[in-house]
Amino acid sequence: MVKKISLLGLSVLLLSQAAVADDSSPWVGVASGKGVNSYVKKGTFHNSNGSSSILLQLEDTNDKSITYYQVSIKNKDCDNGYGKLSYFDLDGRLAFKADYVSQGSSVAATIGDVLCAVKNTMDNAQKG
Repeated sequence: MVKKISLLGLSVLLLSQAAVADDSSPWVGVASGKGVNSYVKKGTFHNSNGSSSILLQLEDTNDKSITYYQVSIKNKDCDNGYGKLSYFDLDGRLAFKADYVSQGSSVAATIGDVLCAVKNTMDNAQKG
């Protein structure tokens, strides 16, 4: 089972560059599953050319390794509630893709929900 955190609270946290009083870490835990913990980096959300992206840190809890990706989703996939997440290595090469279904039970679904929630928060702030 995947553990999730509040998307609204996370959206506000990721959009604000301010550090939380007791937590100066730039990484925010978003989901954990069997053998993996995922974190997104504050202040790295981007929305351009019809896609939203953020920096992701994946921790393999079995071998204690850390891998970094830029994860991207098309804004239309957020609007549809399903699609694909694209994971790029830090050289910009596509590493792999994962299925996204809004409110799904996978770590990828939670990461997609985070990206879409931040995008929607930004869209609503620009309208208001």
